[in-house]
Amino acid sequence: METPGQNVATVISAPPVGRIGYLDGVRGCLSLLVILHHVAITYGAVGGWYYKEHTGEAWVNLLLTTFAALDQFYFMGLFFLLAAVFTPASLTRKGGATFLRERCVRLGIPLLLFALFLSPPLDYVAWVYQGDFKGSFVEYLVLEPPLLKDFAPGPLWFVEALLAFSLVYLLVRRWRPGLSSSPEVTAGQVVGFAVLLAVLSFLVRLVYPIGAEFWHLQLAYFPQYILLFAVGVRAGSAAVFVRLNRRWFWPCAALTAWGAAMVPVLVLLNGGIDDRFLGGWHWQAAAICLVEGVVCPVACIAVLLLFRDRISVGQRLWTFLGENSYAVYIVHAPVCVLASLALRGIPLHPLGKFLVVSLLGVGLSLAVAASLRRWGGKAVRGVLG
Repeated sequence: METPGQNVATVISAPPVGRIGYLDGVRGCLSLLVILHHVAITYGAVGGWYYKEHTGEAWVNLLLTTFAALDQFYFMGLFFLLAAVFTPASLTRKGGATFLRERCVRLGIPLLLFALFLSPPLDYVAWVYQGDFKGSFVEYLVLEPPLLKDFAPGPLWFVEALLAFSLVYLLVRRWRPGLSSSPEVTAGQVVGFAVLLAVLSFLVRLVYPIGAEFWHLQLAYFPQYILLFAVGVRAGSAAVFVRLNRRWFWPCAALTAWGAAMVPVLVLLNGGIDDRFLGGWHWQAAAICLVEGVVCPVACIAVLLLFRDRISVGQRLWTFLGENSYAVYIVHAPVCVLASLALRGIPLHPLGKFLVVSLLGVGLSLAVAASLRRWGGKAVRGVLG
């Protein structure tokens, strides 16, 4: 299902050497944005999720779809970028064997545990509420035995993909150990990235349109993820973020806002939301790819500059969010689904439910994550950071 100092990579893959406060803030807030994204899909946005309670109010669906689409244009790609910039130094510092072992522990163990213990009941919810399955949970397990018939990583597809990207990078480094870094970002590079992403996304979606899954991976968005991971390892360190020109913030923020506005504009020009936006030889699919190509790099830059230069909040908050971001990402799915089911029978407007479940999802996910890290013992902290 759909459905990214210390950053997401160091929480997931290695103990930090030091902390970079604003990157803690970016990483922590991205994890919370994942919660809001999935709650938006629950109450009207287009996308895949375990439980949906959509309304017939078109404006609500369009509003939540616009929010979710803007997220999808950049936020998981930014996770991959943050993970990648610390990967070269981690590999150099630890060596190939230790790097591989730690990646398998920090990424592989949560992935396996989620697929074994959390994915089956969540998929059962989807079968009951979206597939009209009338059987018990035991009957469902007979039909869909975990791991034997279907490996369903749920939101941890990101962890699965990051593990695969890390293994590929390890092989590349063994083949070409002298990869150089490129810490500078130029306007020409941003434009080139935007064009390349738009073209690759359009071509991939001719075969794998948005929503189509290959082993539970939405390949429609993988050009974004692969390119940003490649940018991160090419940069080689967080120095690339330090060198970002602060004057880029407002132009990048304006282009991000333009991208958000283009979603409802395109929907209205098309006369509604339909499958032509998902992929194929359609102007709708090409337009969405173009908007994503523009928004992806500029939104990443705007978010990084926003947290680096313009948000002045106590270091303790950023540290708390950063430390718990990986655990929040892992536990948020059952928390949000349970919160949505608890409000199922309450006569509340969908936007009201979106607000309430978002608050519950954020608060409870942080509480569960912090409790796991505090009381789970050394083994749990060894995985969650």
